[in-house]
Amino acid sequence: MKLRTELKLDKSLFSITYQDRILSLGSCFADTIGRYLQNHKFDTLVNPTGILFSPQAICNVVEWAMSPFVFDDNLVVKKDGMYVYFLFHSDIKASSVAGLRDLSQSIHSRLRGFLESADALMLTLGTAFVYEHQETGIVVTSCHKIPQGEFCKRMMSTEEVKDCLNKISDLLPHIKKKIITVSPVRHIKDTLVLNSLSKSILRVACSESDGFLYFPAYELLMDDLRDYRFYADDMLHPSDKAKKYIVEKFLATYMGLDTLKVIERVEDILRAVAHKPFTVDSESHQFFLRTILTKMEKIPVSLGEEKAFLEAQLM
Repeated sequence: MKLRTELKLDKSLFSITYQDRILSLGSCFADTIGRYLQNHKFDTLVNPTGILFSPQAICNVVEWAMSPFVFDDNLVVKKDGMYVYFLFHSDIKASSVAGLRDLSQSIHSRLRGFLESADALMLTLGTAFVYEHQETGIVVTSCHKIPQGEFCKRMMSTEEVKDCLNKISDLLPHIKKKIITVSPVRHIKDTLVLNSLSKSILRVACSESDGFLYFPAYELLMDDLRDYRFYADDMLHPSDKAKKYIVEKFLATYMGLDTLKVIERVEDILRAVAHKPFTVDSESHQFFLRTILTKMEKIPVSLGEEKAFLEAQLM
């Protein structure tokens, strides 16, 4: 007896490898898969300007990064004694305007350098709703808890979303491996009905945009798992078990067998590094350290931090 409808995915037309430089931008799944790849030693940059919920916010950041550096004082906001920027998430902040400008320039330089040499791009769209700042006319990344009366909230059309995705593709023609997903996280502040409409607009735009391969993170949670036991306590975000399941599906879709084997070996090393010995100078632990260090030498990825941590325990 089948108790759920499992979504079976075919192998991608391209593979992600350890030789690729990978940029992950967008909503929560961008962070989930991006951090996983980072932790498993892929060369990955994840949301350097903070989480980006809408296609327009993602497009704004890519366009800003691929243009000469600009810092617009009109987009600076002081909130709770700190300075934030309308182009960035609230996590990006500084204690002065000059500090925020320096931080912004550092992010711009890092992001542009990464974009210019990236091999793979992963975008996760969270919502079709955007907030336009009435004074400047810009679609903001975050409202920074400023009174909502200063913004005009509206829903992007399918054509507007497609235009954003096409502009990103035009700005980054050298990136051949492009993956797009829709976040399964529900935005109930927009009401469940409008959240459903918003996700539908994003999903249609993804299917009609050239150059991106769609990964069904949304469908994996909503249709495959389809049970509140796979949600976190807020009933909106996927649980850790659901995230693990979706990541496993992602790896099976976009990673070749050789890459998957390296991931397994890296996981073994990471578990070993997390091991807490009862006695550091015991003969058994010293043998354990030498064994793991030998295994590290045979893995074709950089594990310098972990290697230094283990070597410091050698007697």
